[in-house]
Amino acid sequence: MSHLNYGSYLANRMICCCNPKCDAGTTGPMGPKGAKGDTGATGATGATGATGERGATGATGSRGTTGSRGDTGVQGETGETGAQGATGATGATGATGATGATGATGATGATGATGAQGETGGQGATGATGATGATGATGATGATGATGATGATGPAATQNLQQTLDFGNGATGANATISLTDTGLGGVALPIMTLYNTDTGTGSAALKFQKNSFTNGTAIGEISFQAKTNEVGNPVKEYARISGTIRNNASLNVDGAIGIFGRVNDTFTEFARFNGADNENNFFLPLDMNGQDIKSSSGNMAISTASSTGNGQISITPKPLAVGSTGTLFMFNLPTSSAGLSSGAVWRNGTVLNIVP
Repeated sequence: MSHLNYGSYLANRMICCCNPKCDAGTTGPMGPKGAKGDTGATGATGATGATGERGATGATGSRGTTGSRGDTGVQGETGETGAQGATGATGATGATGATGATGATGATGATGATGAQGETGGQGATGATGATGATGATGATGATGATGATGATGPAATQNLQQTLDFGNGATGANATISLTDTGLGGVALPIMTLYNTDTGTGSAALKFQKNSFTNGTAIGEISFQAKTNEVGNPVKEYARISGTIRNNASLNVDGAIGIFGRVNDTFTEFARFNGADNENNFFLPLDMNGQDIKSSSGNMAISTASSTGNGQISITPKPLAVGSTGTLFMFNLPTSSAGLSSGAVWRNGTVLNIVP
């Protein structure tokens, strides 16, 4: 330490040089505090002490109570179905197995019973007429026979057609037919036959067709229109026909029909049928109105395919737009409100068409 600090140190100590048995003098008062000595040089760093032992691991704390389960969240939207994977390649065809040995031939079965005789076929066409044989020699003249009885007097040449018909009115069989041949101009002005009723009452000149049958589908009477054709040999063909037919024949259900027929591309075709069995008029070819209206003068009008055996579609096709034509579909007098309309009815709201649900 410095001399100043050392002096201070000595001043603060009691120096004893007497006999230990002498009395100690009274301690003098403390001297004044000396000035602060200089700071000594820093001592060298001491060596690092050894690391203490690691303390023991503390005990594991007790497990806390499990909390209550939360509410299930809202299910998200179902994702789109993924694209179908490609079809795998077809596996190789397995090898064909060996053909098995042929089995032994079985014993011949007993002969079956003879089948019933089939129906007799239709009569074949008549063969061609053979050549005329040579004329034989003239035989000897036979004896004169007895005179026969006088026959009935035939119709006079001056008789009219009615007298001739009255004379032969009892004729029967396949030959009881009438054929009238007119060599004149004919036509409406000069008809071959006129039915004239001279009575001034409500009767009429009538032509009656009567059939001795009640079978459904049987024609009662027909008017056939025939003429030559320009085909090879100019054969006569039927061009048109009007036919009255039995349709139903049962108690309280007797129905008839009138059919209108014509030849189309050389095929005889039914054009229309005024049908009592269906209580309607049937048309078998398209109906061309030639610029005329389809209308009803009473009641309502319906267009329906509800009873169709096909798809039952209804198509309305105006003419396509072109120069000089409009091809427009018009709908007039449509209601402007749905009030009082039935389900399916169409009404107009300005320029928008609506259907009553």
